[in-house]
Amino acid sequence: MLERIEFGRNGLEASVAGLGCGGYSRLGAGNGLPPENAVMIVRKAIELGVNFIDTSPSYENEAQVGEAIAPVREQIILSTKFSTLNKPGAAIDGAGLRRSLEASLQRLGTDYVDVLSIQSVTLATYDHVCNEMLPVLQDMKRDGLVRNFGLTEWFYDDTTHQMSERALADGHWDYLLLGFNLLNQSARRKVLPLAAETKVGVAVMFAVRRALSDKEALRKLVAALVARGDLSGEGIDLDDPLGFLMADGDCASVVEAAYRYARHESMGGVILTGTGNAHHLAENVKAIGKGPLPRAHVERLETIFGALDNLTGQEIVDDAGVIHKKHVPGKPKGH
Repeated sequence: MLERIEFGRNGLEASVAGLGCGGYSRLGAGNGLPPENAVMIVRKAIELGVNFIDTSPSYENEAQVGEAIAPVREQIILSTKFSTLNKPGAAIDGAGLRRSLEASLQRLGTDYVDVLSIQSVTLATYDHVCNEMLPVLQDMKRDGLVRNFGLTEWFYDDTTHQMSERALADGHWDYLLLGFNLLNQSARRKVLPLAAETKVGVAVMFAVRRALSDKEALRKLVAALVARGDLSGEGIDLDDPLGFLMADGDCASVVEAAYRYARHESMGGVILTGTGNAHHLAENVKAIGKGPLPRAHVERLETIFGALDNLTGQEIVDDAGVIHKKHVPGKPKGH
């Protein structure tokens, strides 16, 4: 049975693994698979013990999520979003937020969501969100439409968690969706301890990204980081930078290690995994459900990468060895 953990302040218990319905895959839509595949993936996740499902209008699969969870709705922690990166002409204000939720509820086939978050919030947009949307979120919570509300980082541009630090200090929010992985461990210092202390529910995205699912991408990224002085290079096998994680047989792959690291170092976060492939989903959920990495491995990861706060894991390195930080669409290998 997949472990359950306390989630937030109102007695919810979430599975340690959550299904993320976005990313490149969007439950298979990114690979051209039909809507029926999305329904199948959500049902497979539930079969595996997952009860935290995270979607968004921008993923264009709320209807499929709603269909899949309908028989077990009361057992699911259902999370959706309102985007601050809306299409041109969309109202990014309280009225637009309410309309967006009403449309989401219709597509999801439910009369409430367990979590509603404002998507892709930055430090620059945070005050606007507080002024325009926080009062509406509070009203919708009182009306029973939303049980918890929170914020989603725009991790591509906020790898240092400035927005999340501000949000936790303000104390208005029930929930944060933030980026965290073994290449960028900064959330452990900056936000996760306070979130745990104040019982803010946390879900983790970016546990596995391009550099952690593609050995050559990782090799090139680490070499480029050493070349520009971000990493010392000491104690790193530049041909196989994370090979030590599998050397003692404790881990089968870097992907498994990355999920286990995120699970056990995130101080009680739900670890999101997203895919359109049922076999990959089962592998990922199994990895998240496993025990922690050996302490020596965690300490070595901290020694190598612990000072970095400028990566997402989605970077690409060009032929000149230049790291491109901004999101570049691309299909992760296998996940």
